Amino acid sequence: MLAGGAVGLSAWLYVISFPPFDWAEGAYVFAVPLLLWLFSPRPRHVALAAVFGWGLLSWLALIVWLRHVTVGGYLIAATILALYFTLWFLAAWWALPRLRTGNFGLRLAGITALAALWVVHEYVRSFILTGFPWLPLAASHWQRPLLLQVSAWTGAYGVSFILIFFNLGLAFYIDRLCRFHQLGMRRVCPEFFVGLGLLLLGSFGAFYAVRNGAGEREDLFHAAVIQPYIPQTVKWDPSLTGQILETIEQTTLRTKHLPYRPDLVLWPEAVTPLPVVGSPGMQHWVERIATEMGAPLFIGSIGVLVETNDWFNGIVAVDPEAGLLPHHYQKRKLVPFGEYVPFGNLFSWISKFVPLEGSFLPGQSAEAITVAVGGRDYRLGPLICYEDVFPRLARATAAAGADVLIVVTNNGWYGEEGMPFQHAAHSVLRAVETRRPVLRSGNGGWSGWIDEYGVIRDVLVDGDGSIFFRGGTVFPITRDSAWVGRASFYVRHGDWFVALSALLVVGGMIGRFTLWSRHFDDFATSANAANPKPCTSKLNTG
Repeated sequence: MLAGGAVGLSAWLYVISFPPFDWAEGAYVFAVPLLLWLFSPRPRHVALAAVFGWGLLSWLALIVWLRHVTVGGYLIAATILALYFTLWFLAAWWALPRLRTGNFGLRLAGITALAALWVVHEYVRSFILTGFPWLPLAASHWQRPLLLQVSAWTGAYGVSFILIFFNLGLAFYIDRLCRFHQLGMRRVCPEFFVGLGLLLLGSFGAFYAVRNGAGEREDLFHAAVIQPYIPQTVKWDPSLTGQILETIEQTTLRTKHLPYRPDLVLWPEAVTPLPVVGSPGMQHWVERIATEMGAPLFIGSIGVLVETNDWFNGIVAVDPEAGLLPHHYQKRKLVPFGEYVPFGNLFSWISKFVPLEGSFLPGQSAEAITVAVGGRDYRLGPLICYEDVFPRLARATAAAGADVLIVVTNNGWYGEEGMPFQHAAHSVLRAVETRRPVLRSGNGGWSGWIDEYGVIRDVLVDGDGSIFFRGGTVFPITRDSAWVGRASFYVRHGDWFVALSALLVVGGMIGRFTLWSRHFDDFATSANAANPKPCTSKLNTG
């Protein structure tokens, strides 16, 4: 009964910390109920069932939108994600009863190692089994940019470290208070105050650093963001091609009459029903739209490489005078079972949910696309779909010289639920990490723009405040002049904090092994002193 309550409460707090619920405060306490239950020694099978149950409940709730595409994939993904978190909580199950009775130094080292292990587990999630680092703990703060400023130095991993460290410190504090009367222990719990200090330092220290280094905001351009909201059930129907093109064109042309005249037009991922690259008729059509708008188009489009006949998911730019620009972007991180079938022929029997034959060709370059906007050249750094979930991809794009990160996506596959909000949360993290504004266009939402400090400046919504509708608007995009031509610490130095966390985990393991060895040596010495062996040597009497 107690285990079920701890699992249920921790799972509920964890889920509501993220979009679409957005109670970020839950991220400070979500692990405490389960950690308190793990303080007392539990049988291995009971602990395993509890922590796996927590992970499975949490992820079944958080990615429930995946069922719209594949029920089997939804269940498999939730199970795999639950296993990642199970490993971390099993480490806590092993460590907490041992740390509970240790001195402050031992407890602090143990908490630090566990928080570092959380960082390592978030990092590993971006690689193993094609990678799916969805909703790191830091994403809970996508609408609380104060603490997120740490990300410019450590990546979002630093925010996750602080949050889980605070959970651990608070759990130790509550445990000490509960045991105070029975054991006559002091109420002071220094590791809790270390966690609180990290939280305050991460929030206000980073805030003051940002404030002291900020410059004046400067205007960049007016961007028309188009959200055609084309249903996936009709997207690939050849008989509806003309109707789809008419919808895109009319939705785009309406933005010419808004108070801000657009300098750039952004369309979402794979918006055109025919490829722009490799289809002369479609190329002519988009060039005509660019001419009518008097502004360059930045288009998410499926393309075909004529020389090899390979398909790719990409972004192309169309200038109103020069037409289709020769340089285009090819998506580097493809969606498994959507754009390709992973692991060679192992899963060849599973069909992709994108109804195109064969697999897409992944791109290799993070190079930005230079577009003349409002009389100035800007380097626009493209990211397609869930590429903005991977910190290393956005970092490579920023390092390649992007002035603004552009995210085009199509979340129409997943229904009108929490997925677009969860996806947008990752763009907020990428904005802070790279110190670059992020401009997003989604087929059916979330469309908007985020400044380099993670502040959501504008979101495309209808009269009822919903993001799920067909329409378009023009956003005035600005940036902080202090970051023009300047890279953040994270962009320059990469995932150094993950490497440090891995060293802390290894150090914690070595320290614990050394402690075991010392206890064993002390025990052996005491045993030998209490039971001396008889002397068996012989004297030479010759």
